[in-house]
Amino acid sequence: MDKHGQKYFTDSTLTSIEQMVDEEMFFRTNRKFIVNLFYIKYFQPADRVKLKVYLDTENKINEITVSQLTASSFKKWINTN
Repeated sequence: MDKHGQKYFTDSTLTSIEQMVDEEMFFRTNRKFIVNLFYIKYFQPADRVKLKVYLDTENKINEITVSQLTASSFKKWINTN
């Protein structure tokens, strides 16, 4: 989904898309989403070791869960960028 709320469909897997994008600008939060650094408004802890990431878009703030497997990597990525 882009900042306007428009969804796009592709035959590519998220794993292949993840390999194509700039890892400093994009992060795969879970099995469904890759997020852009510029649209992260804030994040907070959720369900023990998971995180909730809030994205700032033109229409509304969207909430995405970062899986417990990637939560620590996400925090490192945020702090590095």
